[in-house]
Amino acid sequence: MNEALISGKLDVAFMGIPPVLIAIDKGVEYRIANGICVPPAELLVRVDSEIKSLSDIQPNHKIAVPGVGSIQHIMLAMAAKKQLGSGNALDNNIVAMANPDAYASLISKTDIVGHFASMPYIDLEAKAGMVSVLDAKDALGSGASIVCVTTPQFENEKELSLALKNALSHAIDLINLRDDRVIEIIASTEKISKEAARMYLDWPGTVYALEVYSISALGSFMEGAGYLKHPYPGFNKVTWQGAKEASFD
Repeated sequence: MNEALISGKLDVAFMGIPPVLIAIDKGVEYRIANGICVPPAELLVRVDSEIKSLSDIQPNHKIAVPGVGSIQHIMLAMAAKKQLGSGNALDNNIVAMANPDAYASLISKTDIVGHFASMPYIDLEAKAGMVSVLDAKDALGSGASIVCVTTPQFENEKELSLALKNALSHAIDLINLRDDRVIEIIASTEKISKEAARMYLDWPGTVYALEVYSISALGSFMEGAGYLKHPYPGFNKVTWQGAKEASFD
């Protein structure tokens, strides 16, 4: 998505905070317009790995994350700093793997012993017998937003950018009301039952909101750990006017 935004093939994208901060740190001109949701994130491992905490991870153990610099990668690094004393302690254990591939590899017991997963893979892997040993709260103290990123060109189209924000706000309101139409759309789009759709919406730690959660904590850590080459510039420098920061404190 970063490449598409930079090349002008995309005007709007939805992604985790760390890739956005890394891109802005490198001079990319897009900014965060607003948050969308705070999704759950958990590290699930195979039972036969005998991993019960990060200290049990051995040099030969491979842990899948969706990508280098992804929110899952940064959360794992934050947890490693807390539990192991260094945010880089598990660098050699990390492999980048798309969520569907990581799920398939984990349950077939090939290549990886753990997956820092998002929904629905948290649920699917737990049902397949995997065990959760870490979640977003353990790593960050809370979850972090998926954000809506827009280019300067899009943001300058005031009517269009306002229409997008209003549409997202309306959708979030319907989700938070658990409107039947929302359940039906999710079930149909994701090809899951309505019961599963509602369960995913109600999953502990999930928040749907336009506010941007946990960005300052992530920015500070990423600066200190070397993921950013420059100091984290602060909320107002990485967002468009009108964006609002929030925390779980």
